[in-house]
Amino acid sequence: IQNSKIILFGCGDGMKYIMSLFDKKNIKFLIDNNSKLINTYYEKKRVYGSQIIKSLTKKDFIIISALNVKNIVQIKKQIKNINNNVNIINFSNID
Repeated sequence: IQNSKIILFGCGDGMKYIMSLFDKKNIKFLIDNNSKLINTYYEKKRVYGSQIIKSLTKKDFIIISALNVKNIVQIKKQIKNINNNVNIINFSNID
């Protein structure tokens, strides 16, 4: 996915670490469930709510940046319920 456009789901510490691994121009935007973060920016990347997932395609990769396994499972289920065609990668699979 190094040369693909990616989306990060979750704006916590995991997201900050993942952003340090990728060229920021390859990160399309961020997604978070926290309504206080929606429509804000982090490192010039806009934060959207989860409904933006409806507009994604098979070419898009969402990296779940949650550190907690329970949260990862919950977010993965949420993404699949909104759009089953998008590619999902867990934070723990990145190295």
